[in-house]
Amino acid sequence: MAAMYAVYHGPLGLRNIARKVHGLTQVIKDAIENYGYQAINEDFFDTLTIDVSGSVKSSDDVHRAAAAVGINLRQIDNRHVGVTLDESVGPKNTLSLVNVFASAASAPPISLSDLVVSNTLSIPPALQRTSKFLTHPVFNKHHSETEMLRYIHHLASKDMGLVHSMIPLGSCTMKLNSTSSMIPVTWPEFSTVHPFAPVDQVEGYLEIIKAWLSLFAILNKHSLSIRNWKVICARLRASILVLYSPTLVLLASTLVYVSFEHITSLAARLIEMFVSFH
Repeated sequence: MAAMYAVYHGPLGLRNIARKVHGLTQVIKDAIENYGYQAINEDFFDTLTIDVSGSVKSSDDVHRAAAAVGINLRQIDNRHVGVTLDESVGPKNTLSLVNVFASAASAPPISLSDLVVSNTLSIPPALQRTSKFLTHPVFNKHHSETEMLRYIHHLASKDMGLVHSMIPLGSCTMKLNSTSSMIPVTWPEFSTVHPFAPVDQVEGYLEIIKAWLSLFAILNKHSLSIRNWKVICARLRASILVLYSPTLVLLASTLVYVSFEHITSLAARLIEMFVSFH
C-alpha cells in the first residue's frame, strides 16, 4: 500500500503533501502562541508539544474544549498537550483546532482570514532533504486514476489468478476475497479511528470484536476434534483473511451438527453491524 501511495503521488506529490502538513503545523504554532501557549519544541515536522500553563490552569481545560468539537489531543500531563497533523487536515480543521485553544483561554474565535501562512521551515537545515528520491519512471507517470488503474491491472495480469486457471490455496498474494467484502475497510467508521482513541469512542469496534470472539470460541472448541488443530486465530485487515475465509466456511459446514444456527445468527449480526456503521 505504501508503494502504491508513492506510485500515485510521485516525488512532487509527496513533497507537496509534506509541505502542506508542515505548513499547517507552523500556522497552528504561530496562532496559538498569540494566546500565551508555548510550543516547547522549536524544531518539528508535524507534531507540537505545547505548554499550556501560560493560558489555562490545567491541560484538562484544553482537552475539554477539544472534546466539545470532536477533536482528540494527546494527553501528556497537566501542563502539556500534544498536537499531530497528517495529510487529511485542511484549513477548516486547522481553524477548528486553533479555536479550541482560543476557547480554553477564554479568547474570541477567529476566522480563516485571520490565519497567517508562514513560508519558514522549522526543520534544521542539516535534516532538510536536498537529494532526489523516487527517480524510477514508475513513480513519475501514473498520477491519475485511470493511469493508476491501468498500471495495477498491468501488474495483476502478470500473476496467476482465478481468471487464468485454478490456483493453489496457500499464497497470501492470491486474493480470493471479493471487492464487495473489502469495501467496509474503506469506510471512515473503520479506517480512520486512531489507535489511541478513548474507549468511549470505539464502542462499535468493541461490539464487533466481541462478536468475532464469540465465533472464534465456538470454532476453537471443536477445531481439535475436527481438523486436529490446536487453536484458531485471525489477523484483521491482513492478507491472512484470504486464507481464513474459506477455513471459516469449511469449519462452519462441518459444525452443522454442533450449532449451525448459532453460527449463522452471529454472521447475520456481524452483517447488520457492518450495514449500520456505514
